[in-house]
Amino acid sequence: MKKINGLRETSYEWGKSGGVLLTLCFCEKMRVYRVLPVLLKSSVLGAAFILLNLSVWADAGRNSQIDLARRAYERAVQQRSMQKIIVALIYLGDAQKDKNIDSAYLNYTYALKLADRFKLVRFRPQIFFETGMLHTKAGNFKMAVELFDSARLSALRTGNDTIVCNVDNVMGTIYMDLWNEVQAKSMFEQAYRLATEKKLPRQAGIALGNMARFINDPDSAVTTMKTAINLINKKREKGKEAALIYINIGNRMSDPDSAISYYQKAISSVDGNPISEIVMQACNNMAYSYLDKDQAANAGRLLQYTAIPIAESDSNYDWLASLYDTWSDVKAYRGDFKGALAMQKKAMKARTQAEKRKSAEQVRLLLILLDVKKKDVLFNQAQLRVTSQDRDIRSLKFVILILFTALLLIVATVIGVYQRIKIKTQRKELDLTKRKMDIHDYERKRLAMQLHDLTGPLEKKMVQHFGNLPFHDPSVREELTAVWKKISSTIHDISYQLNHNMVEDLPFPVLITSLVEDYRSVSDLIIEIEIAPGTIVSAEQKVNLFCIIQEMLTNAMKHVQVGSVTISLTEEFENLYLFYQDNGPGFNPGKRKTQSMGINNIFERAFLLGGKATLKTSPGKGTRWIVAIPVTIYEKQK
Repeated sequence: MKKINGLRETSYEWGKSGGVLLTLCFCEKMRVYRVLPVLLKSSVLGAAFILLNLSVWADAGRNSQIDLARRAYERAVQQRSMQKIIVALIYLGDAQKDKNIDSAYLNYTYALKLADRFKLVRFRPQIFFETGMLHTKAGNFKMAVELFDSARLSALRTGNDTIVCNVDNVMGTIYMDLWNEVQAKSMFEQAYRLATEKKLPRQAGIALGNMARFINDPDSAVTTMKTAINLINKKREKGKEAALIYINIGNRMSDPDSAISYYQKAISSVDGNPISEIVMQACNNMAYSYLDKDQAANAGRLLQYTAIPIAESDSNYDWLASLYDTWSDVKAYRGDFKGALAMQKKAMKARTQAEKRKSAEQVRLLLILLDVKKKDVLFNQAQLRVTSQDRDIRSLKFVILILFTALLLIVATVIGVYQRIKIKTQRKELDLTKRKMDIHDYERKRLAMQLHDLTGPLEKKMVQHFGNLPFHDPSVREELTAVWKKISSTIHDISYQLNHNMVEDLPFPVLITSLVEDYRSVSDLIIEIEIAPGTIVSAEQKVNLFCIIQEMLTNAMKHVQVGSVTISLTEEFENLYLFYQDNGPGFNPGKRKTQSMGINNIFERAFLLGGKATLKTSPGKGTRWIVAIPVTIYEKQK
């Protein structure tokens, strides 16, 4: 038996800004990958990592780690966080991969399906890498290489440089097992260049430590391995990688004392976080150094009371066989050949157990792979059925959508035709109303011209006639003449008001105020008029509002006779509002078979302006009008 080289290792960080730091190591002799989780602070995934941080690998042990991972998974499910669920599944697979390789594979497979389903592509590199490690452990190197290739490609797409370095380091290890040292050295150099460029000291140290194996000069090799240790320890974390390089340095030492000191450094470098394989390997190689110093007793005690109990406690039959082989060499060195033969028998028995366990693990993994593939086939078949049903449902939905669209088009067409008919009818009514108003305005204008033409001659003739009549009292003649002149003046003013040319020329407030003064002078009504400052009306609105107010005052003078009338004009909410109210006798509009011409004129002129007139009246409660007319943009700008 001889000294065993340190584990050829690789490590990777999951994510660039925190997460789970996993150190994966490959055993040259055993070809067994082991995983050491170290939880980083300031994790981006919150409560799942806080729960996982409750225990350290060495303090809690494998079962505690599995329990913690299950609790993290349960909590992630309760929080319905898909990212945390995937993290917990990966961690659970990591905890199970040594003793429950089939469960670990199922967890990784489920995590990959969730990552693909929810398009969380940044998890794919890590899952591919972990699954590849399982296949390597089962001896399925072809599938492992395919998975490592998938991990590398997905890591390049997502920018996960750490995974790329890890894959290169692992592939270098595989090429070393295949005795392809040229390709192995190329992979380690590639990993070192990338790790140096991306400032990944741990990955660079691992690659450099493996590259030292190809250096023939012992001094240069030791210097290179020390540089690798410095790179690995930049984060000041005691870990397995540095311990393994210390073991390799010890193997290069020709002086037994120097070799023993490096083996002791390997053990102390994981102090507080002991790793059984590190201790067993260091003790195994240290035993040979004691033999070189002719201290066989120390070598035997080291194996009997330290290394072998650890291997038995861990049920690590592979290492137990190696340690029994070393103890056999120690006994043979001391001349105890019978004891050496007994140790060889124990070594063979332990090796047989190790081979059985490894074969069982390989069989279980292959069975689980077949089971997963079978389930995938069944799932794909079910998915095809669901896809077919979905296609039928989509076709049915498409037909329903077409029918619904056709129905909407029919309804829209009917509504459109109805609206066009309605608009056409309203347009006809508007044209008819306009023609009526035009006829009415023409008659007003003609009447105004006749009154204007007749007023002057009639006034002269009546004054002359009053002058020829015999009056006993001359004051009576003068009084009649004054009354007639006043009547003539009022008729003359009315003729002006009936003429639209005069209405259009005067400002609206002046026009309405003049109209109110005329009605005040010929009636006993108390008329109050209020026009809001800044009120602007168009020429058409001015004429029609004038006529509406004129009709209202005419009806008031006819029916109210003695009372009060209030008129106000305001602009609010893009409308002109005309408010009219009197305290006259009122009436019941429902009992009238036909509306008076004046009331109809008010309604029709409001309609002509695009507005609406509302009449509110009842016997004994006076009369109230509300006329709302929209204000156009042009009128507002004007």
